[in-house]
Amino acid sequence: MSVFYRLSQVTSPKAKGYGKWYPRAVITETIDTDKLAEIMQRNCTVKSASEDLYHWLQCAGGA
Repeated sequence: MSVFYRLSQVTSPKAKGYGKWYPRAVITETIDTDKLAEIMQRNCTVKSASEDLYHWLQCAGGA
């Protein structure tokens, strides 16, 4: 699950950052709560059961 960015330029003359460039995140895929819990399980120091992570995500508003 990589993060990709696209460069965008502020084109509105009234904007404070007119003419400046900035990165915008690009969405390449959408995952469900089960997949997110699986990824967190692999990359987190919390190594409890995936059901616990899934439940935590649901309580946090992830599902």
